[in-house]
Amino acid sequence: QEASQLVTTMETMNYTEPGLPPPPPADAPVAHNITTRQEASQLVTTMETMNYTEPGLPPPPPVDAPVAHNATTRHEASQLVTTMETMNYTEPGCIPSGKNGPFDFAPTTKYRDSDKLPQWIKERQCGGIADRLKSIPFFIAAGARYKRIFLIRWSRPTKLEEFLLPNEINWSVPDWLPDKVDNFKKHPQAKWISGAKVMFNGLQKYERIMVLEGMVQDFYGGSRYYKRLDIDMDDAQAYDEEKENQLGDSSGWYDYEIILRDLFFSIFQLAPPIAKLVQQHLDSANLVRGEFAAAQYRAFHHVADNKTKVTDATLQKSTRNALNCASQIQPGVPIFFASDSQVAVNTARFINDKHPDRHIVTFDGDQEALHLDKMNTWTSGNVSDFYSAFVDLLVMAEAKCISIGRGGYTRFANSLSIDPTCVIRHDSERRKTISICDWHSGNTTV
Repeated sequence: QEASQLVTTMETMNYTEPGLPPPPPADAPVAHNITTRQEASQLVTTMETMNYTEPGLPPPPPVDAPVAHNATTRHEASQLVTTMETMNYTEPGCIPSGKNGPFDFAPTTKYRDSDKLPQWIKERQCGGIADRLKSIPFFIAAGARYKRIFLIRWSRPTKLEEFLLPNEINWSVPDWLPDKVDNFKKHPQAKWISGAKVMFNGLQKYERIMVLEGMVQDFYGGSRYYKRLDIDMDDAQAYDEEKENQLGDSSGWYDYEIILRDLFFSIFQLAPPIAKLVQQHLDSANLVRGEFAAAQYRAFHHVADNKTKVTDATLQKSTRNALNCASQIQPGVPIFFASDSQVAVNTARFINDKHPDRHIVTFDGDQEALHLDKMNTWTSGNVSDFYSAFVDLLVMAEAKCISIGRGGYTRFANSLSIDPTCVIRHDSERRKTISICDWHSGNTTV
């Protein structure tokens, strides 16, 4: 509630209306004297009283000086006056170089061939939809606890507003803000932080820094530290260190699953092209929200640049198991199937043609879905090429039960679904967690 009060401060404004002064030059220094939450709301640059009399900072403007903004919203956005993608990517891939980011090295053969680095690091990935969005509860809790405005900024493959728009709160970063703080780099009032633990500790350490930008993409989306923030703001809860140590990073994930659906659709509304496609897909297949199951098979997890590693036989077998598991957890209902493999999609279509009573739903399209985290696809040129990644996610989120596989994509869809407890795992890097399923028609098992 406090986050909502603090963050509902950035309504879409047209700052070209008569009576408002023109925007400042792009190289103008940051000079704000923010004394109230109302001013913080108008400026969208801070949530707390700042002391700008420190050495090296320009003097504040007169108290009665007009606010001069060029904020059109609907532009690049970032997490917690922060970001999940903070740099100006001038090179292919996720790792920036030179003055645009904290890393300055060229990838070498030794680096790429290393058997000590996780594959996602060697491929220089920046994370997919789930990696970027599942940490939102943590950032909102951080904003509420430390009186900071919550913003989201994406630059890869494009701004998030191409797919999702602000809803009950406006999290868009104004155009002028990145320029004001040197694109959040090397500025005395901006700090870039990676990781939930480091951000959690930095929130108090850097309380006087105007802009904290963070990237949290761990498996549980920072839920452990969300839980701590939640306890800190709720007198009815007490911190249990022993329990947290037992649960580790999964501490707080149960809380995430309770709130994620409502939180997601409070913060976001679907961009018109996405909303239209989601509704068209539901209508065309007669899928009723909460009355169908979903299955997704991530065939090329960490091997998207070498798909020949996964044989057609494996793709077909895994597709059948994904569908069978969906029928097991929710028998007798239509099943929506999605995959990053066209062979898998065609297999699902073949099964449905052979057994039309199984009501397996796939959507037209002969092009494999693009991953947002792949360095070789994010510059494809067309924003619409990435629509299917969001559409599939949001259609699955309307299912009651989901058959999930590798990666965090369907796990995130399950967290957004009507009943996150109705889930079965058909594929995993950890073999012991995989379910091998037969087809369940509702009355008999095939």
